Amino acid sequence: MKQSSKRVHLRQSQLITTFGPGAMVDLPTRSVIIGGLDLWHMREKGSWHTIQEPRAVSILESVLQENGRLREGVRLSLRSPPVDWGRQPFGEPPGIEAKIFPAWFVTREAADLGGGIRRRRLVRWRDLNPRGGRADFTGEDGKKTPVNPIRFVAGCKKGHIQDIDWTFAVHGAGEKCTEALWLEERGTSGDPRSTRIVCGCGRSLSLHDAQAPGRFGKCRGHRPWLHDQQPEGCTEDLRFLTRTATNTYFPQVLTVISLPAAEDELTRLIEAHLGVLSKAVDAAGIGMAREFNEAVRAALDGYSNEEVFDRVKQLQKAQQQNLEKAPKVAEFELLASGDREIGTNAPDSKLYAVTLDRSEWGGSDPGDSPIASVVAVHRLREVACLYGFTRFEAAPTAIDGDLEELYLAVEGAALASELEWLPAIEQLGEGIFLRFDEAAIKKWLSRDEVRRRVSELHGGYLKWQANL
Repeated sequence: MKQSSKRVHLRQSQLITTFGPGAMVDLPTRSVIIGGLDLWHMREKGSWHTIQEPRAVSILESVLQENGRLREGVRLSLRSPPVDWGRQPFGEPPGIEAKIFPAWFVTREAADLGGGIRRRRLVRWRDLNPRGGRADFTGEDGKKTPVNPIRFVAGCKKGHIQDIDWTFAVHGAGEKCTEALWLEERGTSGDPRSTRIVCGCGRSLSLHDAQAPGRFGKCRGHRPWLHDQQPEGCTEDLRFLTRTATNTYFPQVLTVISLPAAEDELTRLIEAHLGVLSKAVDAAGIGMAREFNEAVRAALDGYSNEEVFDRVKQLQKAQQQNLEKAPKVAEFELLASGDREIGTNAPDSKLYAVTLDRSEWGGSDPGDSPIASVVAVHRLREVACLYGFTRFEAAPTAIDGDLEELYLAVEGAALASELEWLPAIEQLGEGIFLRFDEAAIKKWLSRDEVRRRVSELHGGYLKWQANL
């Protein structure tokens, strides 16, 4: 990650989850917002690689185009976040730009006004000392005081976010005031009523009143992670948002398990380069791909263009069949198939699992009868792709991979001005897959004591919902 001339390192997985585009990151003397995909510098060869997962790409292309997030005809690709290996002595190194946000700060040292009241100066980024790396503020008395970014910003449920215009918030529309602003705290309770923004003219605003609906007016559609505003504007009301709260950023991530397409060596080689080979419309196109791509030429050495093209078409047909099912359904059906071996036991295999006999996992115990099967997953590849984010409320997630639920989850903020690719990571692992007997579960649910307990829980939920 790039922030001015300083560099901060984040793990690739963090850029898909906690600290993706639009998320705020606390640094020692300031806070920054992670730049969108337009600001990901990935020019250096080897700093990123394409991740092949046709099922994820096809699903996201469909719902993002339907939602207007992706232009018609654009073919998405998945890319790993950039990694700076430190091999480029000149020019722009790979990394991600981050913008200072928020641009309001408060001094660390507080003046004691007595009666448990503490007051700290509220200043803008432009007011900070440029010679000191803008880490402190020089007051009217010439004394330098370290500062921290203010904890409060404004945003809307569409993901837009901006600095609060504190002068406007305190005085209201139509009033101009150039007096200094202060953050005033009373006691140690943390009650919003005990914290106020105070102007030198005497006007003030409590944080409790700042959270009143409509206090900050309409959202302007600010997208600081993209350095622009929403082209069509925004009709939502701005809402008070605590920068360090958990509701400032909810990543929208699609996760799929790679399904095996076949078991032979040629298929595995083609899968590794399918992004290039799938563009060929005939065997001659395969020949051109070999001619202009050294990696493809080396991988397919010994196979004819016709042979490769036929296998590419077979793979595409198999993938289309997988796409006709919801992601989680296709994954469940494969692991619950009952086949002794699932996938291929090879070092480069994406999935290899073994369905165990009951004697192999001790399933003869009567207490284990609800377990229909146990699958030992020795090798697994999971691809997680970030496609947007929300604020204030997490988007609904699909427990069964249903496209309608996924469509609802797409109603979040954009990652780029013009989307062409999405950031993704691939994770390798292993585990145990358990399939339960549906008849045994239904029998358990029909028991009187279970029904009573379900009724109690449902009643508790209704009471909680009524108090919202």
